[in-house]
Amino acid sequence: MKLLYLLLALLASPALAQEALVLRGLVLDAETHQPLPFAQVGIAGNKLGTSTNQEGRFALRVPATYAATELEVALLGYRRYARPLPVLPAPELRIELASSPAALGTVAVSSSVTGIIREAVARIPRNYPTRATRLTGFFRESDDEGAGHDYYYLSEGVLLVDKAPYQHPGNDGQIKILEARRVDLRDTLAAAARLLRIEWSAGPFVPHRFDFVHNRAEFIRPSQFKNYQYRLTPQTTFQGRPVYVVAFGPRPGTDRANFAGELYIEEQSYAFLGAAWHRTPSGIRREHVLSFEATERAYRVAYQRYAGRWHLKSIWYNTLGTPLAGHPRRHLAEFLTTAIDTARAAPIPYPERAQYNDIFLRVPVPYD
Repeated sequence: MKLLYLLLALLASPALAQEALVLRGLVLDAETHQPLPFAQVGIAGNKLGTSTNQEGRFALRVPATYAATELEVALLGYRRYARPLPVLPAPELRIELASSPAALGTVAVSSSVTGIIREAVARIPRNYPTRATRLTGFFRESDDEGAGHDYYYLSEGVLLVDKAPYQHPGNDGQIKILEARRVDLRDTLAAAARLLRIEWSAGPFVPHRFDFVHNRAEFIRPSQFKNYQYRLTPQTTFQGRPVYVVAFGPRPGTDRANFAGELYIEEQSYAFLGAAWHRTPSGIRREHVLSFEATERAYRVAYQRYAGRWHLKSIWYNTLGTPLAGHPRRHLAEFLTTAIDTARAAPIPYPERAQYNDIFLRVPVPYD
């Protein structure tokens, strides 16, 4: 895990990889001194960035042209940290985030909750890119035996992600795999003779597949509100601004809702900051995946602000289940944006585009 996150940090942008120094840091809760995973770390107004790992650590490559910019660290429920970048090279930076007081109390189910979501959807063209943008990011997928101890394989790479404007949810955009590598351990496992080989397609497309704002996911679609129950839970904050926390799940008496989870919506702008959700048992049954019996499908998505708009920051997708005639296993796919380009770029040429049904484990593109 630590090696993979170090590699991630060193790949902030292949075009900026030369003549850059690495800033390493540890992000902690100021009161408990416990590490804080998933904190957003950015420089130059979030043009370049990364996130902290499970141990609260990050490593960010800083090109010389950005050495005089400001370092920002943000996490839901904590006050924003902003300081000038230290002179590099430097020892590991210790950053303590102070918790931000949240509003007390809970609001019962009411039409006002769906009104918040309706307003957030209506403001998507105001809060998210209205022209094509290009993200550079790190992608990783893995299969393990279910507890995260024995890996069947690990594969990782650097992606170029062309995002279509957010007012066009039917257009997913394009993907190019810049670099990739893998470690396949299936033939070395003691249980290899009994291990049913499953190879997952569409992995590099998670920046498109699970971008719930761009796709207008079922749980934010007004036409589906009749199948869901929504309620406000105690508010939190992000960078000092109040945030609505909306819990959602199946409406009592119906099994038509495929998902349950939480939405995070900034109170002032009505921007979706992120969401964490999972498929309901009914939602899993309706997938009709014949070769894999899933018991859990969980998702976590976050966005970050850059140049006046909110852009996709990270995606985490976790599947637990059992393949036919196989053993329990977990499949994990993760994407993290490390650079954002809002300039109009030429489309990725068709021969260079990844295809949806491609299997990332077989990608022949090597690391430089």
